[in-house]
Amino acid sequence: MVFDKYLPETIIDDPRVQVIRGDIRDEKTIRNLLKPPVDAIFHLAAIVSGEAEKNFDLGMGVNLHATLQMLEICREYGQKPVFIFAGSCASFGGDYVIIFTITPQHHKVLTEPENHLRPAGQ
Repeated sequence: MVFDKYLPETIIDDPRVQVIRGDIRDEKTIRNLLKPPVDAIFHLAAIVSGEAEKNFDLGMGVNLHATLQMLEICREYGQKPVFIFAGSCASFGGDYVIIFTITPQHHKVLTEPENHLRPAGQ
């Protein structure tokens, strides 16, 4: 299955591939797409830097909130699919790697250089 907002339905000419058009921010659509079983998710949806800077709410809605929504729905459904998230070259910017650790008991975002952090790209 391929899910995209703008992908023409005729772009993939293979009867094994179902093309579904929709908005990744639409919870009802995402709930239907993630009904078990789901083995893997290749998350490629994003609003890139320039557009996200111009339209902050859109960038946050697609890049952060929709991603969290997908993960929460998987957890709610009791699923643990392989989740592949593709970043852009902007992921390599800045001086330090940012490590996110999120569990139900512990929320921490490390942004300060620590011994285990290396400059990005090294």
